[in-house]
Amino acid sequence: MDLNEVVNSASGRYRLDPDLVNSVIKAESGFNVRAVSPKGAQGLMQLMPGTASQLGVPNAFDPEANVEGGAKYLRELLERYNFDLVKALAAYNAGPQRVEQFGGVPPYYETRVYVAKVVRDFNKKKEAQKKAATSTLKTGSSKASTTKTPRPSGKEHSSSVVQAKTKPAPATP
Repeated sequence: MDLNEVVNSASGRYRLDPDLVNSVIKAESGFNVRAVSPKGAQGLMQLMPGTASQLGVPNAFDPEANVEGGAKYLRELLERYNFDLVKALAAYNAGPQRVEQFGGVPPYYETRVYVAKVVRDFNKKKEAQKKAATSTLKTGSSKASTTKTPRPSGKEHSSSVVQAKTKPAPATP
């Protein structure tokens, strides 16, 4: 099993940037397939058993099923909060009921740190890609293979969460 393929496949299915999914996995489990949180969340994207069940994930420790379910849930949250990434991430961490209760990111230290961590990691990936692209343009294509930051699949993705905010596409099952 190649985790990059798993992430790219699920990201493509739910029209998410694979870098965002990877940033969530990094913050949630540190890429530990067998991770279990003190509250019982499981696997790479730390799905709670009830959430996993609702998402049709029979085994949260199966990386493919976990990333598939986590990506689906993240897409649902993005749509629910009109593609507001901060609110969607807060809901992923603390639950949608808490985001609604507080009208945004709940005042929980853990949630605020989590949202900042994911956004920082995601932005770092995007900035590295921007620098690599600028460097490639300046030095010419002959050096592209040594200066370009590799993406998880090697494919270029023109969509991002910010662009998705202006052009949401309907989710497909």
